[in-house]
Amino acid sequence: MLSKKKSGISMIVLIITIIVSVILLSVVLLNIERNNPIDSAKEVRFKNDIDNFINEISITYTNKKTENLKYNFTDMDATIGRKTDDDKYEIEEYIPSITEEYVDRLGLKDGQLVYREIDFSEEEAKWLEESGVQKIE
Repeated sequence: MLSKKKSGISMIVLIITIIVSVILLSVVLLNIERNNPIDSAKEVRFKNDIDNFINEISITYTNKKTENLKYNFTDMDATIGRKTDDDKYEIEEYIPSITEEYVDRLGLKDGQLVYREIDFSEEEAKWLEESGVQKIE
């Protein structure tokens, strides 16, 4: 008696492989949707910019304090969107590296970074609050 060997993949194994692949693909897609790497990168960049601005305000304060011992944080004010006589935004005096993206949307009140809710998206406003930036009306 000669035995016949079957070669190849049985139909059941093929169906099980397809089902497992579909399940794995759906898990991966759901994970990407929940933890969108592009949105996460935007948040990190935004918060990093704000943290850099806050650090630069402290550096500016320290420099001004060494020039004038009576200088206080409360002396640091910049109205949002207001320009000086030389057509620069007031805030650039305190944050020289501020970018065009933020220069007319952020201000300073008593040495603290401030924003208006209407100038930022809901998501950005949330990130500003998390970074310790104060909202003004």
